[in-house]
Amino acid sequence: MPTIADQFTPVLLDTAGVRKLLEEQRIEPEKYVLYMYARQRAQARRAGMAITAIFVVVFFALGYLAALDIPDVSAFVVGLIAALLGLAIGVGALKYQEGWRLPYTNNPDNQSRGFLALGLLNSFSLKYMKRLTPAQWEAIRQAQIDPQDPRFAILAPEDRHAAKLEAMTRLPSSHQRLVDVLSRVQRWSAWGMLVIVLALFTKGMFFVWLGWTFGSLWFLLEGVIGWINKKVSGFDVETVEVYGWPARAIAIVIILTGLIFAIVGILGMDEALG
Repeated sequence: MPTIADQFTPVLLDTAGVRKLLEEQRIEPEKYVLYMYARQRAQARRAGMAITAIFVVVFFALGYLAALDIPDVSAFVVGLIAALLGLAIGVGALKYQEGWRLPYTNNPDNQSRGFLALGLLNSFSLKYMKRLTPAQWEAIRQAQIDPQDPRFAILAPEDRHAAKLEAMTRLPSSHQRLVDVLSRVQRWSAWGMLVIVLALFTKGMFFVWLGWTFGSLWFLLEGVIGWINKKVSGFDVETVEVYGWPARAIAIVIILTGLIFAIVGILGMDEALG
């Protein structure tokens, strides 16, 4: 399995001055890479723990103060619940920082380990390395680092995650044909919204409500397609996508919203004709 050293050692050795300095300090390039990565990771974890502690205190205070004036409600319990929320946010951010991602989402920007890589690359500059003290160089030499430590492994989460999502959203051919039909109807309903333009040349609100109904139909079909596909996303761009049962829960909300909007549109057309 490839490691951080495999990926970043060639980058470190790209500068002649860096190679010379490492030779002078009698430090293997791979060891320097792994040491600095472990250091960046430890610093990020300490910062995350401090921020989490702040979240817990602040959320507890907000919950406690908000419940003080509510009769028959324990301000301490409310504060404790709010503190747990702060703890969950902080711990989630820590895991996110180390490369964890939600199993039911696909967010191309969810590459938080890249922030650790940026800090690591900063430590590769000759200017940075010349600022290291003799004690720091000695600490690097004396460090016991196992290259096979899991924290140094490049786990290729994108490939595994993509495979899971593909298995989660794989459709039978009959379902796929239904999605294709609904997608065509959805495209026609999108074009149907253009009838609103006719309202500029006619009296009354009929064509406004007709366009509203077509738009509601498009929204409703978006939910139906999302339910079948077990996938919900905003647009066909680099954005967050939700899969599996969370996607179906969102699809239900979309379907019900679209249905309500469509009923409003139909009632509006009926009133306009009356």
